[in-house]
Amino acid sequence: IGQYSLIIPTFCGLLILNEEAGSSLIIGIALLLVSLLLINLEGKKEEKKITLKWGIYVFLSFIGNGGCSTVQKIQQIKCNGAYKSEFMIIALVISVITLFICTLITERDIMVHSLKKGLPYYSICGLANGMVNFFVLVLATRMPASMMFPIISAGGIITTALISIFVYKEKLSLLQKIGIMLG
Repeated sequence: IGQYSLIIPTFCGLLILNEEAGSSLIIGIALLLVSLLLINLEGKKEEKKITLKWGIYVFLSFIGNGGCSTVQKIQQIKCNGAYKSEFMIIALVISVITLFICTLITERDIMVHSLKKGLPYYSICGLANGMVNFFVLVLATRMPASMMFPIISAGGIITTALISIFVYKEKLSLLQKIGIMLG
């Protein structure tokens, strides 16, 4: 669902930044959406209950990720490609402070244990996320949003699938494999 959030800056590029939508872009976005749908289909397994809390968190993640990507693109256009480092530092400081406060409120009891056990994984994820965001800033003035964000979205899906297959030894269904190829 998080990968769907990149639809926000894609459509902002088309609707607000007046980027052209050629037939190949429309076909590409359609294939990406079909890809995302197929990848997220699950066979009949145990029933998973979707709670309101889960829905709120997913919605906030969706809007937050899509909004951040949109702000990155607009900031780079308005500043003619300058202030990448400053933008990243401010964004990361705000993220760290916000997440630290949320963790203190919701997970204070297990915070130290989680940090000790998960620090290497958190660090790898943080560095990867930082690199992706840096590349977004670098490409923001060189590539239309309506092209850049679908490529990032598909790249995220492919990376996740490769990690799932090779690290976690997960088996993908035929529909999921087709979805990855369409992406």
